[in-house]
Amino acid sequence: TIDDAIGRTPIAPLLRGQLVLRRALSDGSPAFASGIGIPIGMRAIAIPVGAADALGGAVRPGARVDVVAVPVPGRAPPERATEVLASGALVLDVRSESGEPYVTRATVSVGVSERIGSLVLAVRPSDALWLADRVATSTFVIASAAP
Repeated sequence: TIDDAIGRTPIAPLLRGQLVLRRALSDGSPAFASGIGIPIGMRAIAIPVGAADALGGAVRPGARVDVVAVPVPGRAPPERATEVLASGALVLDVRSESGEPYVTRATVSVGVSERIGSLVLAVRPSDALWLADRVATSTFVIASAAP
C-alpha cells in the first residue's frame, strides 16, 4: 500500500510510472545518486580511477568488483608489488572527474564530455584503511568480481 512506502527510500533509481515493490524500498536514506546505501558494517570510500582502468568505463553502481593497486614508480616503495586490496567490493556510485555523479553518454546532450573520475565503494573497514593508504602511491585497476 502507499502507507508502506511513506518514509522509505528506493534502493535503486525508479522510472516514472514504475510499479514499486516493498523489497525495492529501504528504511535508511541512500547517500549516493545511485540510490544504493552503505551496507551495515561496511565503509564507503572513493578511489580515483579513470574509464580505462574501470572495466573500460563499463562499471556501474551495484556491480561487485575487485580493486587492484599497481604501485607508481617513484611514489611507492620500490619493494611494493601489485596487490589486490579489496575483493567483491560493492560499487555504490560512479563519479565524474568534477566529483558530480557520472552521467552516461546516453543521458547527456551531444557535445558534453563527461569522464569517470572515481568510484565510491562499500568495503570492509580493514580494506578501507588499505585503500586510503595506497591512494597517493598507486594506480587502481578495477576487475569484475565473480558473482
